[in-house]
Amino acid sequence: MNDIRGAVRAGADLLKRAGITSYILDARLILAHTLDKNTEWLLSRPEYFVDSDIRDSYMRSITERAAGRPVQYITGKCEFYSIPFYADERALIPRPDTELLAGLVIEAVGDTAMHIVDMGTGSGCIAVAVCMHCKNARVTAADISLDALSLAEKNAALHGVSDMIAFVSSDLFNGIDYTYKADVIVSNPPYINTGDINLLSDSVRLYEPKTALDGGDDGLHFYRRIAKESCGLLKENGRLFLETGCEQAKDVINILSGYPYGGFDIKRDLSGRDRVVCCTKGHM
Repeated sequence: MNDIRGAVRAGADLLKRAGITSYILDARLILAHTLDKNTEWLLSRPEYFVDSDIRDSYMRSITERAAGRPVQYITGKCEFYSIPFYADERALIPRPDTELLAGLVIEAVGDTAMHIVDMGTGSGCIAVAVCMHCKNARVTAADISLDALSLAEKNAALHGVSDMIAFVSSDLFNGIDYTYKADVIVSNPPYINTGDINLLSDSVRLYEPKTALDGGDDGLHFYRRIAKESCGLLKENGRLFLETGCEQAKDVINILSGYPYGGFDIKRDLSGRDRVVCCTKGHM
């Protein structure tokens, strides 16, 4: 275990025994983080000597990963939409599925000067990605969690887009100023059924914030609120983009149909599962 090759092997063996399926990748990511290097540097130097202090720190992190703590929380970083982000227990880890949601908003906004409301911003990944690709956008990023907002602000500062984003503490739309209408509202709300929370993997159930997961008894609680509360904020012909669970899209459309929304479209993720509902205010 005195060189990189041996350290990765030792860490991967422990993770494999713990049932971590990505044991080799995680062992490399954790060692690279411990050495303050990237994985490319690691792979090019398999015989690099790893001193005892580094080995001890590395194995402590490996033990945390074996217990279920997500590797993104161990390293404090993740990637979303090919953009690096800070990640920690203050917010959900951005998922690849949500890149579809961000991409749809980026496509809709383009170079046009628009006001986008990112409801339930969490780590700020959608807000930051939009600002980095849509230079004339202005975003209101809202979240009920002050901890999440502090992480989102840190990510905005990391990429130099803080002046494009207004961060607002809000229980959904309760803290939003409705005098400044939105061209686009985007949200990835909690959508896991309360009864299914305990069925989630340990890495999600034990470490990620429950308030960002729990969507009520049927998983649709926040969609009902968004449908009702967003109408007064969104401009006529404004667009609404909502990420959903893979079996919820039609239920979400039924909810939205009770309000002045139409032109419904369901977008599927790379696995072919329903993932995003898009609609337009006033397009019946």
